[in-house]
Amino acid sequence: MNRIDTMIRDVGMRSRMTLQVHDELVFEVPEPEVDEMRSLVREQMENVHPALSVPLMVEIGVGKNWRDLE
Repeated sequence: MNRIDTMIRDVGMRSRMTLQVHDELVFEVPEPEVDEMRSLVREQMENVHPALSVPLMVEIGVGKNWRDLE
């Protein structure tokens, strides 16, 4: 989570991490940044610890609000 937040700020994105609920992260993302954020979050979360012997799988949903996530 900290690494993702730092990367978002370092590259000057307008996206912001707003909430963590159990094993979910919630972001507010402007429409033009959705693809870049999807890629950044997946890369960072699935490779958080490369020495793990099992893969970490990340599911990413996008929606106008939390209830409407795809």
